[in-house]
Amino acid sequence: MRLAIFVVAVGVLGCGESFTSNLPDGGKAWIHCNATPLTVAVRVVDKAGDPVPGAFVNITNEQNKKALTAQTDPRGVFTLSQGDVGPGLTQVNASYNGFDTQLGSVEFICSGCSCAASPSNLVLRLQ
Repeated sequence: MRLAIFVVAVGVLGCGESFTSNLPDGGKAWIHCNATPLTVAVRVVDKAGDPVPGAFVNITNEQNKKALTAQTDPRGVFTLSQGDVGPGLTQVNASYNGFDTQLGSVEFICSGCSCAASPSNLVLRLQ
């Protein structure tokens, strides 16, 4: 009686990615990562440091060029999800009633099924 041992190599995946691996019999094995996307709180404040509800937040991922615009909630916060923009460096700024913030950035760094964000929260001050 023969005993066959099959080894499937697992590669490094970004959050939500999948890939195939060749099996010894020529078939394919699907490997999928189902990690929950990481989020970062983006808070928009005025010159006095008070929250700005309804501010427009503009987000652009520098690597994949995904872009979106959203508004802050009644607490002046928008929750940026890595699932919406993907991994990599993301530029963020905000505007409200003719006032703008300086450009801020968040970097989503993913390895395997885990991601980290730097910084873990971001405060944008209207000028």
